[in-house]
Amino acid sequence: EPNSIPFLVNQANNHMFLGRLDDAEEVLRKVLKLHPVNPNAHWLLSNVRKATTRDHVEELQDLVQREDQNPRGLAFLYYGLGKELEDLEAWDEAFDAFAAGAAARRTTLDFDEPSEIAMYEAFSELFTLDWLEQGDAGHDDPSPIFVVGQPRTGTTLVERIITSHSQVHSAGELKQFGNSIRRLSNYREPTRYSARFAELAAEVDAEKLGKAYMASSRKYRGDTPRFVDKLPPNYLYVPLILKALPKAKIVHLTRNPMDACFSSFKQLFADAYPHSYNQEEMARHHARYYHLMATWRERFGDRFFDISYENTARDIEPNARALIDYLELPWEDACLEFHKSKGAVTTASAVQVRKPAH
Repeated sequence: EPNSIPFLVNQANNHMFLGRLDDAEEVLRKVLKLHPVNPNAHWLLSNVRKATTRDHVEELQDLVQREDQNPRGLAFLYYGLGKELEDLEAWDEAFDAFAAGAAARRTTLDFDEPSEIAMYEAFSELFTLDWLEQGDAGHDDPSPIFVVGQPRTGTTLVERIITSHSQVHSAGELKQFGNSIRRLSNYREPTRYSARFAELAAEVDAEKLGKAYMASSRKYRGDTPRFVDKLPPNYLYVPLILKALPKAKIVHLTRNPMDACFSSFKQLFADAYPHSYNQEEMARHHARYYHLMATWRERFGDRFFDISYENTARDIEPNARALIDYLELPWEDACLEFHKSKGAVTTASAVQVRKPAH
């Protein structure tokens, strides 16, 4: 079925992941010739290149009037519209489009904020230095490098710097650590996040957790001595990682909170970050994250590495060198040329990281 729309949209996505932006655009234009109102294809087309005229903007403005009964379709169209208006520096129009897209997307998602609040409070209460020092030692494999933080804070940039090193493989954004906790703790609550999850996690055998994570991530780790797991929300599990994998390295991205939140607000994610489509919900979530990281820093600050997104983008070499030094790897100049890497990038930064830091 060479004209299958879902196939062609997925093919365009994969071209983008591999940095083949011209190929992606060609496929998307084929999709829109076959199906001119496909919202997903319009959104991808907006992201594959920088808008220089209002031609597609006007088409998107017409389409949102026809798509008013389909919130998922509206979200694709409004986020594409916002991105192109931002390219054209039509700031107020862009913000209105992002806000409309976020409101549409929010209607399709459940976000249980009370359960998240209870879980963060339980994590802060349970995972102390005393807890870390109790019980048996974890699994001593030194290969994992966790890159954590909020989305849109430079986690992909830093992951690409690290994985440009010849000794490090990019395993992508793995859910294996959290899933291993759930499996070993026999967590069966109806909500994904809860205070009960924290209580059960605190009782998991550290060595079993470390070994379960390494076993379940094996097929993603490549053949190099080290690998990066770049799932941003793993910041929640910093104490558990330290106990289960005491020789692993943890790199935490910091970014100005307003910049981080706005960057998330104008990003249409797949099925992650349900808090990011309402400014008040997102602000409260970011505050919870910010205070939890402050708690981890107070208790375990000598066991993980904070790196500033702003400083790294502004002056990449000294920050990259400090990062590689923390990871106990020999310096390689390729780490400054991350944008030349041919490996796939499947995050929201797939297009950005094909360019040098700026």
